[in-house]
Amino acid sequence: MNISGQEDALITTLEGLKNLDDSKVFKTVASIGRKARPKAIVYPAAFACFVSDSRIQSQPRTIMNRRFGLAIVVQNVAGEKQAADNLYDLIDTVLGATVGKNLSLANIGPFQYGQGAVEEYEDGRISYLMILETNVYFPVVRN
Repeated sequence: MNISGQEDALITTLEGLKNLDDSKVFKTVASIGRKARPKAIVYPAAFACFVSDSRIQSQPRTIMNRRFGLAIVVQNVAGEKQAADNLYDLIDTVLGATVGKNLSLANIGPFQYGQGAVEEYEDGRISYLMILETNVYFPVVRN
């Protein structure tokens, strides 16, 4: 599976998250940079992108540690405490849907939480960036 396919699996997972009332958790889900920008961004929103990869093993097969960034953005419309509580719930929901899972992708390990931080609070929007990591297993090369 290529990088785009792995990113698409993350996006599909985020798009499929539902609230108890069967409404979508995220009103906007998109790729950062790889696809067209949404015409309108409705909050809460989630954005995914490939961040980096590095080889962690080359013999007998190549293993790459691959990192994806997920940005969760909420709009503060009901007060700062409620916006923060909503953000925390969204972080927990995303982690529950991704960490320890391979999202039905072949030749990768389960996604793990790498790190996360609130990156921005501007004009009532709170943005949290998290890094999810997985190992990608390439075929054994025989000489």
